[in-house]
Amino acid sequence: MNHLIAIVVIALFAQGVFTSMGQGMILEPVKNFLARFITGKWAHPFYDCPRCMVSVWGIPALLVTMFAPWWACIPIYALCAVGLQELLQLSLIHI
Repeated sequence: MNHLIAIVVIALFAQGVFTSMGQGMILEPVKNFLARFITGKWAHPFYDCPRCMVSVWGIPALLVTMFAPWWACIPIYALCAVGLQELLQLSLIHI
């Protein structure tokens, strides 16, 4: 896998997970579950800060895309698409 593509996958996946954990989104129950056990500064890499979430969410996603069969990557690609959509929407708002 090209290094630039790997970086993009990691960043988009973390942004997609963060967006999908928002209020009313499909992964909000996951965030609520994590919030019961992980608080304070440890909340940042798990559910509270998309930049911090790269280490917890992005690296495992990268490993899956590198070594798992193609069908196991579908959820990762879907969340990467959510991350890309969110970034495009935010950049269009600021134009």
